[in-house]
Amino acid sequence: MLIFGDFDRVGLRSRRGWVMGVGVCLALLGGVAVSMPLVASLAIESVIGWLMVVAGSVMAISGYRERRQGRGGFGDLLGSALTLITGIILLVKPMSGVITLTMILSLYFAAEGIFKVVVAVKLRGLDGWLWLLLSGLLALLLSGLIWHNLFAAAWGIGLLVGINLLFTGSTLVALGITLGREE
Repeated sequence: MLIFGDFDRVGLRSRRGWVMGVGVCLALLGGVAVSMPLVASLAIESVIGWLMVVAGSVMAISGYRERRQGRGGFGDLLGSALTLITGIILLVKPMSGVITLTMILSLYFAAEGIFKVVVAVKLRGLDGWLWLLLSGLLALLLSGLIWHNLFAAAWGIGLLVGINLLFTGSTLVALGITLGREE
């Protein structure tokens, strides 16, 4: 609607109620996720697990059809088995899945931090380069804190997704209010 749709004021103004409704829903979901971050992390992990089970099943059907028609399909079947097994493991062992996702999040923050520090050093002397350096160092610090105790940081995914939902929802509500004032 907002991301892939029309950006003109008239189009948005005509959907003002929808924009505000989506915003309120996202803000409420974000508030729930922030108030129960571990539960939100487990829910996100479960959704990923189910998506992988469905994707693995579809890939298996496709691989089977390819194989029956004599066009190979062995790689599809192998990939589908890996995807399906990973999805099932995520569903059977949700806490292990959350820890794995937390590890990935920590590695992401480390990579982001290194990238920002390198770019900041290259931009040294330009206005604002210190902010980029500080942002990179904070990302590295966050990565280290998460990695230091993955079990304690398992709530991080739910908290970060919750904050994102809360801010996205609040932004949509504010946009809806602004559109209402323009009438």
